[in-house]
Amino acid sequence: MPKKKLRFSTRSIVSRTTLLTILILIASQIILGRLFFIQVRNHKQWVLKAASQQQTPIKLLPERGEILWRGKDGTLQRAATNNHAPTIWAVPKEVKNPQEASALLSRTLDVPRETILAKLSKPNDPYESIAKQTSAKTADEIKNLNIAGIYIGQEPTRFYPSQTLASHVLGFVSEDKDGFQSGRYGIETYYDDLLRGKAGQGYGRQDAGGKFLFGTNRVRPEAGASIILTIDPNIQFEAERLLADSMQQWKAKSGTVIAMEPKTGRILAFANAPT
Repeated sequence: MPKKKLRFSTRSIVSRTTLLTILILIASQIILGRLFFIQVRNHKQWVLKAASQQQTPIKLLPERGEILWRGKDGTLQRAATNNHAPTIWAVPKEVKNPQEASALLSRTLDVPRETILAKLSKPNDPYESIAKQTSAKTADEIKNLNIAGIYIGQEPTRFYPSQTLASHVLGFVSEDKDGFQSGRYGIETYYDDLLRGKAGQGYGRQDAGGKFLFGTNRVRPEAGASIILTIDPNIQFEAERLLADSMQQWKAKSGTVIAMEPKTGRILAFANAPT
């Protein structure tokens, strides 16, 4: 039988090549479009997602606003202000031996070992508060222990320079569930929203080995507003002294002394007993 000759149409080859080229171009455009969508349109979203996996947010507490009053010469004096005290905290994942670390910290801080061990035994927890408002001496002792994963910072604490003077007027603060110094009585409570400020946000990240590193990117906390009272501390002192003497003389169970400036209605002293 005679062999059949295969004939290829030049037009057919060109058509197939053109079709293949078009398909490749379409696929390339789809891939490039997808890359553009990921890298440009959704760039911020992917950056935030990567950051959330690498960085740990740390709340930065604000400075509480001061409470001021004017002395006899008109100069402002601090009735309530802020000091700073060391605070001890941990990154449990970095603590190599929680049993040993909790024993060392317990002896130095005078905190039950079981309490500290429970906090250090959370491998996925990026932050645990160990002790607050410690002394500088205690902070140095903790630092000298050189325990991996244990850190020392500073946080504001409330301080009243005149001690108990006008204490029932000023009130006091205590820490709330969010770590803020929250007013519990007097001016500290009444103007708490103004005094407390707004927390900031700091960020740290873990390197390839899981070690915690502090970052420079942060949202700074906003300090609280300060308040100036009309109370004159000198008149307040005398009012409290006279009230105490009078109560002792007349064996009174309670008493109040208010000194007011007649022309303006400004309260210059407000003594109350018992406080």
